[in-house]
Amino acid sequence: MLAVNDTDPSPKRPQTVGARTLALAFCLVGAFTVVELAAGYLSGSLSLVAEAGHMATDAAGLGVALSSAVAGTRGVSRRDRSDGPYLFEITAALAASLLLFALAGYVVYAAIARLWNPVDVAAVPMLLVAAGGFGVNVAVWRLLRPLSRASPNVAGAYVEMLGDLIASGGVIFAALVIVTTGWEMIDALVAVGVGLLIVPRAFRVARKAIRILAASVPPNATPETVAGVLGGIAGVVDVRDVRLRILTSGMDVATAHLVVRGGIDRRFVADEAYERLRYVFGIDHAAFEVEPEGSGGR
Repeated sequence: MLAVNDTDPSPKRPQTVGARTLALAFCLVGAFTVVELAAGYLSGSLSLVAEAGHMATDAAGLGVALSSAVAGTRGVSRRDRSDGPYLFEITAALAASLLLFALAGYVVYAAIARLWNPVDVAAVPMLLVAAGGFGVNVAVWRLLRPLSRASPNVAGAYVEMLGDLIASGGVIFAALVIVTTGWEMIDALVAVGVGLLIVPRAFRVARKAIRILAASVPPNATPETVAGVLGGIAGVVDVRDVRLRILTSGMDVATAHLVVRGGIDRRFVADEAYERLRYVFGIDHAAFEVEPEGSGGR
């Protein structure tokens, strides 16, 4: 019996792109999230706090893309790696999504409370920080643009940055209204809008994390379709025990037991199976057991 996995050097996976650029983008967004959160608290601007939550969702998306890129460059399928780091990543993403739901709820609750108990807002600091946030979003959007075609994770983060530009623009608008008219209630109204924008994004993160933790199969493959593709390899007479799993975002894994006719080069069959899964389903982390027909193995 020949057992073959993907520990041998192989072409880089499509998601392995721009790790340094993603790290820079992640640091910029993460750092300014803290700045906006602190500035929102100190200035009394609820919309700035909501925008910090919006940027936190961007940081989460960038973190997932960065993790995927780093994993690809370091050979995630080595035998000395366990699933632990990936499960930790997904659990952290789920926890972050729950915190974002809580933040959105807080923002809406606080905005309603301000209808009866107005709060003074320091509009000038609010405006300066919001403008800085807009600048960071533009910079990160431009950093991600050339990478967005190479990775689904980066493409998702890129699209989310466009939404964040709109949210930042809303906070700037609210600050300008307060500076020019003194109408501070606009801050609460914009905060509600930005806070509600967080909900669908947090929901998408939570849904993806739950699917992975539940060991769901990749969305574009089933055991039956994978078995059909592997069964089409010359010399393969039977395909058994096909198992699929989403290990982490952008990383699908597969295992299968292949039975081949006598005299067939089992290494060739395993390599061909790997290439077919890679190009047909985008699964480039796979392990195969290849045995000759009649050997009595399972």
